Amino acid sequence: MPGDSPEPEGMMCLHPRRDDVRDVLVDPGGRRLDDPPAGTRVGTSAPHRIAQLTVSQPHLALIPVRGNADTRLALARTGETVDAVVLAGAGLRRIGREAEATEVLDAHRMMPGLGAGQLAMQTWESDEATRAVLAPLVDADATRAAVAERTLLRALAGHCHAPIAGHAAVGASGEVRLAARVYAPDGSVVLGAERVGGLPEEVGRAAAEDLISQGANEVLAASRRT
Repeated sequence: MPGDSPEPEGMMCLHPRRDDVRDVLVDPGGRRLDDPPAGTRVGTSAPHRIAQLTVSQPHLALIPVRGNADTRLALARTGETVDAVVLAGAGLRRIGREAEATEVLDAHRMMPGLGAGQLAMQTWESDEATRAVLAPLVDADATRAAVAERTLLRALAGHCHAPIAGHAAVGASGEVRLAARVYAPDGSVVLGAERVGGLPEEVGRAAAEDLISQGANEVLAASRRT
């Protein structure tokens, strides 16, 4: 589902309970992220992961990899092009291979991508029969968090390949807390914002405005040219 455009008029987007948002390292040698020596080849694809790893682990050789989770795990297992991979933990769980993760990366250390661990269900507001079928699956907190994240992404004119990371969660009081970052692809620039509020759309817009005031539009424009 495109994250950089609103739903068509009359369509609504609902979300079931969110999975773990954290990324994981899979290293067939059993190493954690701080263990590999200089030059170790770590495969990943998302620009926000590459930027964060460039900053935190500059001694690693980051190798772009594509394909589904099974394909990426196979690349690490054979060792022909990469020695380890970083990918979404939720993706491993969906294929029943979460035990292969050698480290679950803290979300503060490796901020996840917007929408991480989320599934979406779309239907027309007027389709009461379908809405009734989906109702038992809907998680209100996950839906509110998704609205905040998608509002941020649209306000930044971002897309699935933009170097943007962020995570929204609903606290016990019902307020939405959103933390977000924008990166230069090489990690040379890191912009951050955090907002809390009762209305997810307002939280997303406010966080985006904070990032824009720091130069996010210019950073993202430059990333599109690389």
